[in-house]
Amino acid sequence: MAPLVCLVGAGPGEIAMVNRLHRAVGVDLALVLAQPSSLHRLRSTLRSRGPAGLGDAVARRLAERRGRERGEAGRRRWLGDDGCALDAGVPVATVTRPEDPEALRRVASLGGDVELVVHADRIVHEPLLELCAATLNLHWGLSPYYRGTYCTEWALLHGDVRNIGVTIHELAAEVDGGAILAQARAELGADDTVAAIDAQLSALGTELLIALLRRRRAGEPPRGVPQDLARGIETRKALWSRHLDRHVRALERGGLAAMLDAPARPALPIVELDRGDAA
Repeated sequence: MAPLVCLVGAGPGEIAMVNRLHRAVGVDLALVLAQPSSLHRLRSTLRSRGPAGLGDAVARRLAERRGRERGEAGRRRWLGDDGCALDAGVPVATVTRPEDPEALRRVASLGGDVELVVHADRIVHEPLLELCAATLNLHWGLSPYYRGTYCTEWALLHGDVRNIGVTIHELAAEVDGGAILAQARAELGADDTVAAIDAQLSALGTELLIALLRRRRAGEPPRGVPQDLARGIETRKALWSRHLDRHVRALERGGLAAMLDAPARPALPIVELDRGDAA
């Protein structure tokens, strides 16, 4: 059986994914990306973006914290206690980046047929990828329509509530552009917040990953479906702003009922696991 390595952030959805994968198929190593201190982030933002950018960053983090607090009930609905801390039986290494020497050493020690599952807002480069025989990424967004970061928020800003979901795809040079193996749509309620929606996406994506990994280990790997990147947008962190964040928080406070009643566009084709084609 191929060793399974998870590269994850430290958020509840990422931690819950590792725990559930470990119980279902076994995780041989969890590489958890260390979060920089608040002071380090503020200094870095001040150097790169100046006082105005620093003000935006502080306001955004405060808004995100309030959003997380509002979304706590929804998050617990989808993740329960699984997102609080890693299970005791999961081998863990805390690293600063995917190419951290300790990460490369630990993965190399597992052998050359490693399966890598990523659930993090970092780009993974060759030093780690070349050690892995197979790579999968859990992406909060329905690719190719929404790729990159803040995909749930961008879909809400567009009123595109029928096309919020999760994608499991192979890692590729293009951001969230690898062949798609499986997708699932979110089921939204009028009172949902971004935090609650993203928790649902982590839970749905984890279910897909378990099914995919079990199929692979049974000798029935699903076929990846290439993406047409021209059909969607790619968003980067640099595109996000305090102004956009305020819009999203206003949508959360007002509720999603109006958008759910009159979505901006219908549900677009996705790749379903059972058939492995567009549906």
